[in-house]
Amino acid sequence: MNNLSKFAFLLTVVALVAAFTCWATSRLLVKQAPPSPDFHHWLHTQLGITPEQDKALEQEEDRFAVERKVLVQEIQNDNVELATAMSQDREFSPRVQAAVEKIHHAQSALEKATLEHIFAMKPILTPDQFDKLLKLTDTALNSPSDL
Repeated sequence: MNNLSKFAFLLTVVALVAAFTCWATSRLLVKQAPPSPDFHHWLHTQLGITPEQDKALEQEEDRFAVERKVLVQEIQNDNVELATAMSQDREFSPRVQAAVEKIHHAQSALEKATLEHIFAMKPILTPDQFDKLLKLTDTALNSPSDL
């Protein structure tokens, strides 16, 4: 292979890796989109939340919605940073690696916040409702992903 062929091959490989990375991160963002009001209603129906419990959960759910929105926005911003670093550096550079680490940190923070939210609901739910919430969470965590 001459130098031009090697360069073309390398450029093709980098483009494919970049395309796959963009696709993979977009799939993650789709999975992390804020739950629709229908999901919220569905979950409350599944758990048999009473109007009194709904009122008691309101403050925690509002708090979590704000925290979740901030973290999802952070992940989106970090993805833009990753895409910029990849297109400018055109290699797995320290800047690309740092952007990936920022995304992982924000995703970890979102997962932790979600778990804290689940356990913050425990005092308001009956033991049966909390068990059902844990089972629903278990099912969601054990479901195969598209990745």
